[in-house]
Amino acid sequence: MIKHFKKITSVFLFSAALVSCSNDIDESSEKPEQKILGFEDLILKNNSKWVSTEDNPIFTSGIASFKSFVGFGRTSAGYSNIIESEKESPNVSEANGYVVKANSGANGTKNYAVINCAVSPGSNFEVNFSKEIKPVKASLNTSVYAYYAMKDGGEYFQKLQRGQYQRLIIQGIDSHGYLMDKKVIFYFADLRDGKDFILDEWKEVNLSSLGKVNGLSFKMEANVEIGVTYPPSYFCFDELVYQDLNGQ
Repeated sequence: MIKHFKKITSVFLFSAALVSCSNDIDESSEKPEQKILGFEDLILKNNSKWVSTEDNPIFTSGIASFKSFVGFGRTSAGYSNIIESEKESPNVSEANGYVVKANSGANGTKNYAVINCAVSPGSNFEVNFSKEIKPVKASLNTSVYAYYAMKDGGEYFQKLQRGQYQRLIIQGIDSHGYLMDKKVIFYFADLRDGKDFILDEWKEVNLSSLGKVNGLSFKMEANVEIGVTYPPSYFCFDELVYQDLNGQ
């Protein structure tokens, strides 16, 4: 009888220990909440845009701050809800830098951000966050201006030739404002090795390899001659999915 009682007690204690360990594992492996940074909180009239100026170079949406350095060869940004079917200017017109090559924002949203990394080599645009996050993915697209400049050329732009490309380099920014080492490369156009690709729709880019960041840096590259042949660097950005590490 005593042996039987000891056996039952041992089984109970062992089971309780397993439950306790299981609870500990569940709590420690719980993932941070995922959130989406869109631009639906920004107020725009239909078929309109907001563009940064020297007097008003910053706009914010959610946890993100977009700061432009306006001027020739500098970076700029803004937000828009203009879609391709509503454009009023000829295709290769700078006015279409703020018109997405689609009929909505990403995943059917209305507003989207536009970033211009400028034509100067090494010019990068930085988006800063109010807290540390872990980016998961975002949606990118070309502007009408950039798409047709790369596809057809224009007064100031030679169309992309065989063997050429335009791509975006994305890096994290740490809490001290420095660029981090890891990079994500995203192609807006790739005419190498027999390919004939120019992006004309929203496409997701995986950002999870960047790890924990306090901001994102965007730099455009193209393997063409610098100057009048360098394609426009306007691109559209929407639906940043990220892990909220602070839970606030």
